[in-house]
This record gives sequence, C-alpha cells and structure tokens, in this order.
Amino acid sequence: MLQKETAAQNFRIKKLVSWMAVIAWCGLIFAFSAQTGDESSAVSGGLCSWISKGIAQLLGQEPAGAFPRGLEVVIRKLAHGGVYFVLGLLAANLLRLYRTRPSRAQWLVSLLAGLLYAVSDEVHQLFVSGRAGRVTDVLIDFIGYAAGFAILLWMRRVLARRADRRQGLIDC
Repeated sequence: MLQKETAAQNFRIKKLVSWMAVIAWCGLIFAFSAQTGDESSAVSGGLCSWISKGIAQLLGQEPAGAFPRGLEVVIRKLAHGGVYFVLGLLAANLLRLYRTRPSRAQWLVSLLAGLLYAVSDEVHQLFVSGRAGRVTDVLIDFIGYAAGFAILLWMRRVLARRADRRQGLIDC
C-alpha cells in the first residue's frame, strides 16, 4: 500500500515539475520578447561574436572581425526555432504524463496551443520598442515547436517498443 502511495506521489511531483518547466520556459520566451530592439540586438551580437570566436579558434585563426549580417539573421531565426523546439519537447513530455498514447485530438490541441503561443509572442513584440511581430517568425516558432513535440513523442514510442521487445511482448 505504501508503495502505491509513494508512486502516486512521485507521479504528482513529475506532473508539477513538468508544468513548472513549461511555464518557466514560456516565461523565458516572454522575457526575450520583452527586450527592446537594442537589447535584443546586443544579445544576438554577443552570441554571434561568441560563435565567430569559437569557429576561429577551431580553425586556428584569429576572429575575422564583424559577423556577416546574413549569418546574424540566420542565427536569430535558429534561436527563434530553438527556443520553441525546447517548448515543444516540454509540452510533449507533459502530454505523455497524462496519456501514454495521446489521441489525434490531443496532438492537435497541443500543437494549436504552441501556434497560439507563437502568435501571442509576435503580437507582444508589436508593443515593444524597436521590435516587430512577423508572420515568418510565427512559422519558424511553430515549426520548432512542432518538431520538438513530434521528436519527443516519436523517441518515447521507439524506446517503449524496444523495452517491449526486450520483455518479449512484441514479435520482431
């Protein structure tokens, strides 16, 4: 009896931690979006400088100076997709705690939630000095979210099948 109570309590803690992770990550995205254009550019510029120095070090060269503007845009867009990729992973993990095999409707609701958060994020940026909300950023954000969401659910499914095979539950 005690084991069942402990297992149930551990499961409640997992759910709580998973919810907190999703909420905290949404807060991080909100904080990035609340940065002014100058603050956001400074962060991006620092990241680009760090990447440039790292690449130069790997190649055994001195940093080339200014980071090409086109590459900075690519890095910014990858960052957009990357933070939403993590949000998708967190959301998929949360969904799996409620359902071992989520239904299509649950998938769609979860994906719609990611899309709506991406839209709200870009709308938020319309009200921040020096920032702009872009439809392309919504698409990049949603693609990152959907990729993270799908990859985590796919990985968990593959791992579950492997475990079942090891236990002899599935014929190869």
